[in-house]
Amino acid sequence: VDAGDETYASSSSSLGSGLDYFDNVARMMAEVADALHHAHQEGVIHRDIKPSNLLLGPDGRVQINDFGLARIVEEPGVTMTGELMGSPRYMSPEQVSAHLGKIDHRTDIYSLGATLYELTTLKPAFGGNRRDHVLSDVLQKDPKAPRQINPRIPLDLQTICQKAMEKDADRRYQTASELANDLRRFTDRRTIGARRVGIVGKTIRWSQRNRSLAVVTVLLLLVLLTGASLIVRHSLENQRRWEIDRRDVVTKLREDPVEALRIIRLLKRRYPDRLDALLTLETKVGPEIEILSDPLGAEIRVQSDYSNHGVSLGRTPLRANLPKSDLFLTASLDRNDELTVFHNPAEESPRWNLRLPVKPGMVAIPKSWHDDNPHQCRMAWMLNRQMPSIPAFQMDQHEVTNADFKRFVDAGGYDIRNVEIGKIWHDLLGSSWPEVVCTYETLDQTVLGPSFWPGDTYPKDMADHPVVGVSWYEAMAYAQWTNKKLPTLYHWLRGANFDGKLGEFDLYQRYNIGEKQPTTRAVYDGRLSVNEYGVQDMHGNVKEWCLNEERDGAYYAMGGSWLDKDGSGFDAVAIKASARRPDVGFRCASYHSRPQWLMAMPMQWREIPNEPRPIPPEYALDFQVDRSIDWNSSTVDATIFHGVPAKSVQFDAAYGIDERITCYIIFPTGFPTPVNGYQVVFGTAPISMGDDGLPRARYDGMFANYQPFLKSGRALVLATLWGNSYDREASGFLPGCPDPENLTVYSDGVIKMAKDVIRTMDFFHDEYPTLAQPQERLDMSKLTFMSCACRESACIIMADRLVRQKNRFAAVFFCWGGIDNQEQPPEVDQLTYLPHIRIPAFILNRRASQLHPWYFSQEGMRRMLEIPPSNLFSIPQYTHQSDAYFIETKVNSWLDREIGTAVAND
Repeated sequence: VDAGDETYASSSSSLGSGLDYFDNVARMMAEVADALHHAHQEGVIHRDIKPSNLLLGPDGRVQINDFGLARIVEEPGVTMTGELMGSPRYMSPEQVSAHLGKIDHRTDIYSLGATLYELTTLKPAFGGNRRDHVLSDVLQKDPKAPRQINPRIPLDLQTICQKAMEKDADRRYQTASELANDLRRFTDRRTIGARRVGIVGKTIRWSQRNRSLAVVTVLLLLVLLTGASLIVRHSLENQRRWEIDRRDVVTKLREDPVEALRIIRLLKRRYPDRLDALLTLETKVGPEIEILSDPLGAEIRVQSDYSNHGVSLGRTPLRANLPKSDLFLTASLDRNDELTVFHNPAEESPRWNLRLPVKPGMVAIPKSWHDDNPHQCRMAWMLNRQMPSIPAFQMDQHEVTNADFKRFVDAGGYDIRNVEIGKIWHDLLGSSWPEVVCTYETLDQTVLGPSFWPGDTYPKDMADHPVVGVSWYEAMAYAQWTNKKLPTLYHWLRGANFDGKLGEFDLYQRYNIGEKQPTTRAVYDGRLSVNEYGVQDMHGNVKEWCLNEERDGAYYAMGGSWLDKDGSGFDAVAIKASARRPDVGFRCASYHSRPQWLMAMPMQWREIPNEPRPIPPEYALDFQVDRSIDWNSSTVDATIFHGVPAKSVQFDAAYGIDERITCYIIFPTGFPTPVNGYQVVFGTAPISMGDDGLPRARYDGMFANYQPFLKSGRALVLATLWGNSYDREASGFLPGCPDPENLTVYSDGVIKMAKDVIRTMDFFHDEYPTLAQPQERLDMSKLTFMSCACRESACIIMADRLVRQKNRFAAVFFCWGGIDNQEQPPEVDQLTYLPHIRIPAFILNRRASQLHPWYFSQEGMRRMLEIPPSNLFSIPQYTHQSDAYFIETKVNSWLDREIGTAVAND
């Protein structure tokens, strides 16, 4: 092989191609290595092994040529003296540089490795035309891996070549014989002894060749690693803190959304790189609300209660995500202009406008908004007459206090010699006013003033409590002295945010009403029951005189008081103008009067007949249902209703085309099936399909009132009686209130419901027993009707009895029961049917109900049913919901007494 030329294609082609070529090269290099080993054993070093010094003979054997540079190992000339001996491309590093030490036989192994490199790649290990560049590369660089030049070169052959060319002689093959053996292992396809050099090995070798640069590089890497370590550590710590803070926010979102909002706003400053995640969490606080103020620029603070400072939202106008829960919002321009209002979570308005006080101690009440809705703001005690529209006005934030009234007294309020105030009294009482005023004595009867003051001033520590023991005339005199007025009934209701519905029931529990406290409380504490306009304690603490007369010298005193037991925050009460009661005070307002607002307004309540009205026979004809109509029934054995397993049945209604009635049957769990079947509580509810495709009562609270019966072992049957489609979802509601101008619509709806109930009762008596499994039997002789719409229920119960000539209901439970104070068509009027119900009945209602005031409505219904007083239970909490606890304890116990325990018939 003569490789002295730049290319030796002719020689290489004679060695074959492909793997044969590399095998032939390996065999020849093994022979050369054997020859070198022999020379080395004789103490001879060649020092110039290269392709051109290897001769391929005719017999195919390779001979080493040109021993002109050879030296004996022991000779002094073997040690480098600075003279370069050999061809640069094939010289070992120790031949190039004297400082690398003594040259020995391993220099030939390096040169043979360089020759093997060139024969496999057909390129020299170190190229270049300048001798100095080649020598520098021999010392400082590693040649390119052979397989990077020609990927077909076998990996083992590359490994052998790289080991032979190690720059450090101690890492090369230590004898030429070892090199020869590895080459033959390669050709025999056995495991070679050399091992590939990895990245670590290459790095170590580079460092040894470039010690100074390596030290600098290591120091730089240490700095970088230390910095990276600190960055990673900080990032991990930041991530750990973030996860803790995020979990804290998630927990607070469930427990205290306002506190969650405070934390989120703090975290926005702490984690500026996580704003997107924090904004997502903020949306879970609640819907976005736009908050304005009049005037703009007020700072807004939100609190869940007065026990914490709350969260500052910024200055108006602003937008913020706020929870759907009880909230107190405080708007302030400075300390003297501050307004705190209560936000009712039932309100869905996306915009709140807070009107800051114009006069100190007063709040701005916006104009009425109900003009376009004829069903809103109807006063139950006025035969549901609608309130008139009220322009915006101002009202005292809290009741007039003892300290306030003391200023009136000290200014000569009761002094008959005071000419200015005397004119006020004269306008109120006429010419005999001095004699009347002289009767307004304090408790000790020594001076004039409120009747519950012990002398010439109020009791100790009662300065901030509402003044009580003042007559309507005294309240009027004080109001005029301050250039204000007593509110009319309409203005008082507007200030209380009366909308004809059920009021702010979450506030009732905060009011000082129903003997929650042994006396009045300071008006400062009334902030707990502030409404959305900023008016405090409208429904508790003390009743409040209004300007309007009811009749015969009695004037309205609105709102509940600390002494009230059965009154409601919206119940209208009329008290003699001269009365000076311990639970009646007042507050003032500022508005422009209109004559129609000032006139007397006698209460108008439906007259409850002393004797039962006879039911005309023709009424029964309205409710007739043909029992022979085919059921066309279908069943769904398993569905989920409000998370509870249920069975549903569907059958044709008694009228119409494609009219279907769906009933959901829910059985109690943990109770064995009684021999005669489960007792049944039957009710009605508008049903809709939820987003999950499962049926739900349209109002979750409605189903919550049914669930306690399951705990007593009773089954539930809920019928969908609202709607006018095949699926009968909650799409066709019965009108909520009879329209006085179109009573026929209401009458037709009630009659339709009554027919549906009769048809449903027929189904469960006649058809259901043929469909039910043994464990699904129902005892229809122990059937309780649960009424959540008491206005229609009396008609429905009696319609079933009129048509089927017997009582198929064993008992009736009126949830939210009472007589409605609105005109109803006689054929469906509850007053027509209530006296004829002669099955056990129980009424459960909330004590604070302006729709069903306790005396007129609830007591009136009890008397018409002729049930004992114990069967009328008014929930002491001031809430709309008939608490499930009272149903579970009171109503279940009553049913156990009246029709037997749910498992007694086994």
